[in-house]
Amino acid sequence: MSTNSRIVGIVDDDKDITTLFQGALRSTARIRTLTFTDPILALEHFLVNDHTYAIVRCDSKMPGLKGMGLLKKMKDLNQFVRTILITA
Repeated sequence: MSTNSRIVGIVDDDKDITTLFQGALRSTARIRTLTFTDPILALEHFLVNDHTYAIVRCDSKMPGLKGMGLLKKMKDLNQFVRTILITA
């Protein structure tokens, strides 16, 4: 990954949703889109790469760790990351 690239994280327990967002963002220059269907794995990746994330889009209802809790933990690690919480 180039030092100029930023990560957009898509976290949703519905694989179809993560695929949809990844496809929509695929052609955006200098943006690397990572998808996670497990919020715990998303948090583990964020712990190591928190300053490369530009934005995290997250579902509110997921097994293991709810979206609001995940985004709060991410904001505690990097107050500058932008977040979007989605619910259906």
